[in-house]
Amino acid sequence: MGQYILRRLLQAIPLLIIITVIVFFLMKTAGDPLAELALDPRITESDRILARAEYGLDDPLPTQFLNWLVGDDWRSRELQLPIQQESTEGTCLGTPINEGERVTITLDNGTEQETLLQNGRCYRVVYLQGTARGILRGDFGDSIARGRPVLEVIGAVLPNTLLLGITSYLVIITFAFSLGIFQALRQYSFFDNLITTFSFILVSMPIFLVALLSVYIFAVQFRKWGLPYLPVQGMYSVNTDGSVGDLARHMILPVFCIAAISVAGYSRFVRASMLEVINSDYVRTARAKGLGERRITYVHALKNASLPLVTLMGLDIPFILTGAIVTERIFSWPGMGTLFLESLNRLDYAVVITFVLMLAIAVVLFQLITDILYAVLDPRVRYS
Repeated sequence: MGQYILRRLLQAIPLLIIITVIVFFLMKTAGDPLAELALDPRITESDRILARAEYGLDDPLPTQFLNWLVGDDWRSRELQLPIQQESTEGTCLGTPINEGERVTITLDNGTEQETLLQNGRCYRVVYLQGTARGILRGDFGDSIARGRPVLEVIGAVLPNTLLLGITSYLVIITFAFSLGIFQALRQYSFFDNLITTFSFILVSMPIFLVALLSVYIFAVQFRKWGLPYLPVQGMYSVNTDGSVGDLARHMILPVFCIAAISVAGYSRFVRASMLEVINSDYVRTARAKGLGERRITYVHALKNASLPLVTLMGLDIPFILTGAIVTERIFSWPGMGTLFLESLNRLDYAVVITFVLMLAIAVVLFQLITDILYAVLDPRVRYS
């Protein structure tokens, strides 16, 4: 088992590299994240050059990728910043200078400044030392939109997404297995047909429609009818002490929207698997031995019926835990999904690439966990 896990992890490395390269170059060619600086009259041309150099946006794309991967603290950039003061032809700051020549000028405050005359314009020459250490040394860069390290930005919202995602998945597992087993044991009954009808309706609905209907019914209409209504924005109400009860009320609608469609789909898988298993020979043998119906259902049948669902859940968990993007956006939940959309809109490539890399790693890890669970649930599966 240990060799299998190590082999799977090593096989994942090329996949993660390919995903990272594709996303990096797509984001870099999508546009200029600092283009809006040109619209601000308070920001000078020199400020824009310094900002672009700080993030390495003027380097060739392969160089930018290399800097992002291994860092740029091993080199410095030469910057030519336009001098705003007026200078007569052939002089810079009152000092004679020839075209293309570099001279060191002593300013009024006593500091020395390297100056260049190029194309009839004076430039101040500065050298900017790189500070990025690269993701291979644990530095995922800085958020352009927020001016803070990416890991700090993600760390501020990741707990909110994990809280929402883990709660949603506990609800999904509880209701999906309960409904699936209930339907399988009462096949073609009134309740089986009723649950099946609602399941098909939910599965066919996009999540944003489920969210909007939930808001309309449980927030708008309940308030109009004078019933206790649910909040629809953020994690806490305004001017509250941030109590657990207030948080729980704000979580009800987002959790319901994330869980509703998954419960409908998963319960159908559980029902179908249970129907196949409870009619198998070894279940009939267990009944013939006099084992209790509860033990047969939850120990013998459910263990084997859950195998097809394990793969499906292993694929879905990373996407739920990294942020239900639409749900978080609709309910203004300050999590990974909201952060991703805001960063994508502002071309904050460092945050977007780190988000996608985290999602890819989560998919690889949960697929590995899924394979391990297969061996635990089914003794016939061996990876040695």
